[in-house]
Amino acid sequence: MWKYNPNGNKKIGNAFITNRAVGDTCPKSCSFLHDGCYAEQTEKMYPVVRQHDLMVSEFQIELWNLIRSMLINAVKMEKDVRIHERGDFFKDGQLDKPYLNAYLKALKSLKDENKPIPQIWVYTHIYNKEILKLAEYGVAVYASISTKAQLKKAKKAGFKLFAFADKFQELLKRSRRANPNEVPRITWENEKFLVCPEQRKGRESVTCCGNETSKACMWCVTGKGNVAFIDH
Repeated sequence: MWKYNPNGNKKIGNAFITNRAVGDTCPKSCSFLHDGCYAEQTEKMYPVVRQHDLMVSEFQIELWNLIRSMLINAVKMEKDVRIHERGDFFKDGQLDKPYLNAYLKALKSLKDENKPIPQIWVYTHIYNKEILKLAEYGVAVYASISTKAQLKKAKKAGFKLFAFADKFQELLKRSRRANPNEVPRITWENEKFLVCPEQRKGRESVTCCGNETSKACMWCVTGKGNVAFIDH
């Protein structure tokens, strides 16, 4: 059975989280795949997590209804939704359209019935305009990039929001010189990026959605603008 995590985690805070198996659902163009991927390390530490994520990828027929139920529950519990803490919209070397369509169908059903949709955000290495259909339902869709070529390809596909993963630590040197009490904004390739406040200030101070001990950032959750992550 397809499951989601309704409790968030230490970085994201109080939110619903969905996952997919890393590698199997990620494009080979990702600069971190098999080379420092944070989520991939998590699967190695907890193999049972990966086994579960591989299993649930087969529930395409009824998945949209399960996603719909999750979204309704998120609204009831006043929580935001992060799609894919791990994994992506990929399968067998191409965009997993049945899986993406399950999300789109669930969102459309809620919109058609005038039911509220929670704040949702997602990062993807798949620069396909089909994924941008999620934005029609208020989803903040970020193109994950780490090179100039990836940024160019994402822009060509129509992406407007970018998450720069600082694999080559170009920003790390700059951010270390910044005042630790400030949230620096970095310009890269004529795009302005906010360096992730959780990484800058620590999760005890701020997380994506907030929790009992931290403030809510909400920058990515609401799609306010581009974000930069320091390689971790």
